[in-house]
Amino acid sequence: MSDWDESEHPRHPRGTDQGGQFRLAAPTVSLITATTLEGWVAKVNRRLAGPVPPEWTPISQEQYRAELHAELSRDMPPDVVDMVLEDNVWPAGIWRAGDHVVAIQSPHLLHMAPFIFDQVNELQRRFPIAQPIRFAIVPEENLRGDRGVSVPGTGIFYISDDTFDEWPTHTNSGDPIPEGFTMPVGRSGPGQVEQWRYAMIHEWGHLIDPAARDHNLGVPSYEGHQRVAQDMVEDWSEVLSRYGASAAEEGVAEAFAEWFLTRGQTTNEAAQAYAAWLGWRWQ
Repeated sequence: MSDWDESEHPRHPRGTDQGGQFRLAAPTVSLITATTLEGWVAKVNRRLAGPVPPEWTPISQEQYRAELHAELSRDMPPDVVDMVLEDNVWPAGIWRAGDHVVAIQSPHLLHMAPFIFDQVNELQRRFPIAQPIRFAIVPEENLRGDRGVSVPGTGIFYISDDTFDEWPTHTNSGDPIPEGFTMPVGRSGPGQVEQWRYAMIHEWGHLIDPAARDHNLGVPSYEGHQRVAQDMVEDWSEVLSRYGASAAEEGVAEAFAEWFLTRGQTTNEAAQAYAAWLGWRWQ
């Protein structure tokens, strides 16, 4: 996509950078503080837009940090664990449902928690992943301009807090965003899907992408999946979004966003082709 420099125009849903680092930058938000967990929970609950599903219960920052330390220590050397924990932005709100954790690092978005829980629940119900979910909404600067990042082969994925703004119509330099940069379900107009929801489901598409997952897990079948994924993005580039046509893994994630957000009823030929290949079923 020679007419679009992503380093200069980051305001769009982004998928996993397989070679990138997923370190978070130094803290940039003020946290809700309370002397007791009960007081902290009360402060958080006052900001919510609606009832929280009963399976999601709040946990403290200290508990979250201890569990994250234990989880990271299983696969990472101590110096890397310390670096990640030192750089992390500790969330303003953290909830757990079973093994899954949702963290909102931006205090001004705490009221969105019920909607986030509902979306996580639906994704896991319809397209489950085996690993514990670790989802976070983080300040824009911590993702260095990306709309989201994910780590296929794990349940880790983040989206930027500025995806909760309205869909942008222009790039940061003032140029109109190219037509077709997102899939049809994400384009501006009456009844459009929210930007955060599109970004979130795009990232889930990376988590369930067999090529990306097997690559990260070192599964030998990676190369076979990758060859098919590359053929798919080449065959369907004209009806994928511009971003989806930019790389094999982005084709999967963009097609999944279109397919999921239309409940499998999309008329987009690329999304339907990916669904047939990967066996997506609305259930």
